[in-house]
This record gives sequence, C-alpha cells and structure tokens, in this order.
Amino acid sequence: MYVYETVSEAISSLNSRGFEHDFGIDAHAITCSNSRVYSAEDLEIVEWYRFEGDTDPADEAIVLGLAASDSTKGTLVVNYGPNMEQANAAFLEKISLHLSK
Repeated sequence: MYVYETVSEAISSLNSRGFEHDFGIDAHAITCSNSRVYSAEDLEIVEWYRFEGDTDPADEAIVLGLAASDSTKGTLVVNYGPNMEQANAAFLEKISLHLSK
C-alpha cells in the first residue's frame, strides 16, 4: 500500500494507475463522472487512504479507489469523523472491500 502526504497526491497517483473517473456519493447511490449511477453491490473498494487534519477535525478525509462491475475505476473523497453524513457512512459500509497486498 502506498503512503501519501496529501489528498491531492493520493488522487493523482490513483489517476495515473487507471482510476480516471470521479465518484460522488449520496445516501442511496454512487454517481460517476461518466454519468452512470452505481449501487453498493456494483462497487468494490480496491484502495483507501485516510488523512487526518492536524488541527481541525473537519480536515479529516478518506480517499477511496473504487472499481465498478462494468470495469469503470475512479476515486471518491469523503469526509469522515463528526462531520460525516450518517447515511453516507451506512452506504459505504455496504461496499465490498478488496485490498491487494
């Protein structure tokens, strides 16, 4: 697993390795920059990186490398901690986790 200092560094590395789309989340689905909408069952978390804010808990984020069942790959950045939407957290828990070593 790679180690990154910043969120943008993690996203740039994932992009260079084929995670070319941007994903967004709501309580019921993941939307993609290719205009597709995915359910939790359609996705797999391939890589993830956690970033903690040094002084502000609002700076806490997770960068996910996602792979969809149709071979679409991309990144999703979500805030976590006290500011994370509970519905988003529940949805993310439904996505399969597959981390290669």
